[in-house]
Amino acid sequence: MNTMSTYKVHEIFYSLQGEGHWMGTPMIFVRFFGCNLTCKWCDTPQVNYREMTAREIHEEVDSLNPSAPICFTGGEPLLQLDEVLINEFRGQRFIHLETNGTLPLTLPLTLGWVTVSPKPGQELKINLGSVNEFRFPYEPKLEEWILKNKVMCMTYISPINNGLEINWKNVHKAVDFCKKHPELKLSLQLHKLIGIK
Repeated sequence: MNTMSTYKVHEIFYSLQGEGHWMGTPMIFVRFFGCNLTCKWCDTPQVNYREMTAREIHEEVDSLNPSAPICFTGGEPLLQLDEVLINEFRGQRFIHLETNGTLPLTLPLTLGWVTVSPKPGQELKINLGSVNEFRFPYEPKLEEWILKNKVMCMTYISPINNGLEINWKNVHKAVDFCKKHPELKLSLQLHKLIGIK
């Protein structure tokens, strides 16, 4: 196993999970650079990165908090996440993965939680049995797509915003949509509401 694999990391930071089941939970985020999709509403800048080894990532994560859960996010983490990096943290921390679901999760990973945020028009290739929650982007024109693709595990809708600015009109429409379909849960972007990363 190559322990000197390097990863393109956009940023590593300590904050609160902003969406879904773990909203409000302190986590360390390892945000990978690069994605296989180009979503018009993406609010993750993909303009710079650092090449880091698994050990360097581990050391920086530990310097922020030695025990907080870790969230691998992106971009699209499954373009880079591998067993070498997972083994750096295995058994030491709760590991959360956020993915768009268009790539298979084939590694023998022990993950605490898997969130899939599907995007319209994209085929899901992840094993649905490994998914803990789905988080669909929401605006009214996506309602039919959401209903067609929702699954029986926890399913959230997350209103699409205008960059860092909350689109309250879209939020209120999302509330109405959830009331019509109570199997769905509303997930606002807490980090944007309270002005944190």
